Amino acid sequence: MAKFYNTEFKEALREIAQRVAHFNSPYDRVRIVEWTRRLAGIRDDTIDEAKNRNDYIQLLKIMTRGGRLHGVFLKCPPESDIPPLAEAMANFLSDQCPDLPRAGPVEPIVSRQTPDGCAYIAFRRIPEKGVLCYMAVSPDGLKFEESESENEERDELNEMKMD
Repeated sequence: MAKFYNTEFKEALREIAQRVAHFNSPYDRVRIVEWTRRLAGIRDDTIDEAKNRNDYIQLLKIMTRGGRLHGVFLKCPPESDIPPLAEAMANFLSDQCPDLPRAGPVEPIVSRQTPDGCAYIAFRRIPEKGVLCYMAVSPDGLKFEESESENEERDELNEMKMD
């Protein structure tokens, strides 16, 4: 499986290398080179590390196809470990929208809602596969209906607290 991820990574690097020269901004070209070097330096000892590296490189490849960098790629790559892409994107969004709380390390299921209820983000790590991420934004606020089982669980917890 690691061989598959390495092949995928190398093919993405080749495509990015062909497209980087077409960027007008020298700043963007430097960022692309910094990110590709940093990602190439990530060890692929485990499938999770290789998958995380490939998530970033695939997103960078898509952005180079579009001719413009966005999100986490606007800044230098971190010197320390690169967090999972979902965590990095959630933190990028919280930097842009101060009402959103910052995400910590990816938990099995992480969901956050702004205090005013206008934005919601949820993501879940799928072992050996990647991350499932959902984001919703509405100027009128978001309302979530609770399922029957959630209502029952909440009622049971309230009864336990009262006893």
